[in-house]
Amino acid sequence: MKNSKMYRYLKCVITYMFLNIQLSLVQTLSRIPYQTLSKIPYQTLSKIPNQTPVYEICESSVYCQGELLDSVLLSNIYSKSTEFVDMQMKRNDSFLLSDFYRLKTMYEFENSIPLFLLQKFLRTNFKHVQLENWEPPDFKYYQPIFEYLKDNSYKEFLSGVNLIWKNLAKKVSRDVLDSPHHHSLMYVPNGFFVNMETQNDFGYWDTYWMIKGALICGMEQTVKGILENLLFMVKEHGYVLSRNRVYYKRRSEPPLLIQMMAIYQTYTNDTQFLIDNVQVLDQEMTFWLTQRSINVTSIGNMYSMTHYSYDTFNPRPESYADDVNISKQLKKKEDQDKYISRVKAAFESGWGFSSKHFHDRTPYDDLNKTMLKTNPLDFTYVELNSIMQSNANVLSKMYLFINDTIKSEFYKQIAHRFQIGINALLWNEEEKMWLDFDNLSGKSRNYFYASNLAPLWTGSYDEKLSKFYGDAAVDYLIRNQIINDDLVPRYICIPTSLYDSNLEWDYYNCWPQLQSMVIFGLQSTKSERAKKVAFNFANMWVYTNYVGYMQTRTLFQKYSAIKLGDDGNTTSSENRPKGYGVTVGLLFEIFHKWGHLLMTKNDEKKSKL
Repeated sequence: MKNSKMYRYLKCVITYMFLNIQLSLVQTLSRIPYQTLSKIPYQTLSKIPNQTPVYEICESSVYCQGELLDSVLLSNIYSKSTEFVDMQMKRNDSFLLSDFYRLKTMYEFENSIPLFLLQKFLRTNFKHVQLENWEPPDFKYYQPIFEYLKDNSYKEFLSGVNLIWKNLAKKVSRDVLDSPHHHSLMYVPNGFFVNMETQNDFGYWDTYWMIKGALICGMEQTVKGILENLLFMVKEHGYVLSRNRVYYKRRSEPPLLIQMMAIYQTYTNDTQFLIDNVQVLDQEMTFWLTQRSINVTSIGNMYSMTHYSYDTFNPRPESYADDVNISKQLKKKEDQDKYISRVKAAFESGWGFSSKHFHDRTPYDDLNKTMLKTNPLDFTYVELNSIMQSNANVLSKMYLFINDTIKSEFYKQIAHRFQIGINALLWNEEEKMWLDFDNLSGKSRNYFYASNLAPLWTGSYDEKLSKFYGDAAVDYLIRNQIINDDLVPRYICIPTSLYDSNLEWDYYNCWPQLQSMVIFGLQSTKSERAKKVAFNFANMWVYTNYVGYMQTRTLFQKYSAIKLGDDGNTTSSENRPKGYGVTVGLLFEIFHKWGHLLMTKNDEKKSKL
């Protein structure tokens, strides 16, 4: 019976019906507000395919909300909000808060606690703590890649960069596990890399580039531990938080965990690790499909896409005073709350403040007034939906690998749906380029952002048209004067945008995450012109990193597109902490690809492809 045509036919029909039910349920859940979803009994949710858990928010009256947080962070005792919210409580919050309210009651007629008493209270009840230094067990001072390099100056440079790994290696102390309520820091079981040696937590999407570099450096055990940390967060919370702090609950970043697992699997062939954790990856994907899904209408058609979002209105603890002071420029409490929600969504994008999140690009002299324009909730972004399409495609292949054909087909259909949206909404036929989409106006946002090329990086296009898309990208870069007709870059590195908003994620800043997307996206196509541009961009990026390193003995989180070896900041070289993890990872990735061709002097004869 099982081998009969009728059996196979019926099995296909039933599978198809089941997949459609799953897809419909995912889409239905994605339209339910979080406040409503949280009231659905867990027993009901548990019966739904791709079960949607209730995602908790942070309710700490010390680290996330409440009068203590408000009093301390608006007192200007600390220059940065994180100086307070990253501290450890010396005793239980119930006793600590009781003392605070007693103190507050004593001075209720004076509107606030005297500053010297508030400072004394903080000294009594809190202490500064740091992540513990950690030695990766598989770190090597000598890397085989050094021999691949032909330029001796670059060999010395990369050898120095390799040592930065040791400065960035940290772990969470045992005390966080034993007394979790005394910390805003969240426990993870293994060591990890931070972006800068002074940083006290790790970031989600930045980890992608760090593990790529670490794998090239042979740190497979370390990378597995880092992945276990991220998987641990998904098991605990249903998704990867933006950082391992309680006040980042219900906030994430571009979802690259599935891509990280695929890269690790490619390097190590650790199939058991994949088999053991594919269901956890499914949980991460479910969060984005249900909590970040949006239906976008264009020319009478509706497309299921994903956007950055947030649905609570408390100021961000890590930037509390900024959020309060900027939002107060708005008269209505409702408008203030909406601004806070929009800002949280913007930071979930990984971009922070940028004109990418503005409807109105009219410049203002007042930076705070400019930031009020932030509103990513109304946009469908190229890079996020490309990542989601690729995630679904990778998950489909993972499930097929473990012989779960139903889940494999489910995610294949999800990938297909994202691809339809990318083709219909984000691809602009006139510009021959993907562009962010304005959901309100129903039109493409025809502005240059380096992220416009993200589908090349994720492979979110028809492979048969690879050369076409590669050539189209080159022509787009020429039209926007990023490169010349001879394919030589006009800038030292790829600017984030061409709009000078005085914000970090705009002109003239170049971020390593976006350099990676563009460089390796172009390189992955079948266009020889695109490959040439990729090499030219890589060559310039490495050289500006090198020049900055020779001056400061560290790497930067971003570089200037117009000043060689500079990050655009005014920080003196003596005060720079060791870093920057993403830049370290990207450098190893570039040298791994082109190390034998890269030269410190821009000599085209030596660096021809």
